[in-house]
Amino acid sequence: MVEKLFQHLRPAYYRIKYELTEAQPIQDSITRELKEVHHLVIRSIARWKTISDKKYQKMKSSM
Repeated sequence: MVEKLFQHLRPAYYRIKYELTEAQPIQDSITRELKEVHHLVIRSIARWKTISDKKYQKMKSSM
C-alpha cells in the first residue's frame, strides 16, 4: 500500500516542484476556505518529501 502511495505521490511532487500545474486559482481558493486542512496538507507534504529524499539518496547510492 505504501508503495502504491509513492507511485502516486512521486509524479505529483515533481509536478509541484517544477510548477507543471495550472491549479493556482483553485489552490488560492482552497487555501482561503480551508486553512486548517491546507496547513495539514503542507505539513504532510514536507514529511513525505523528507522520506522520499532519503529513499532517493539510498537508491542513488546503491546504483
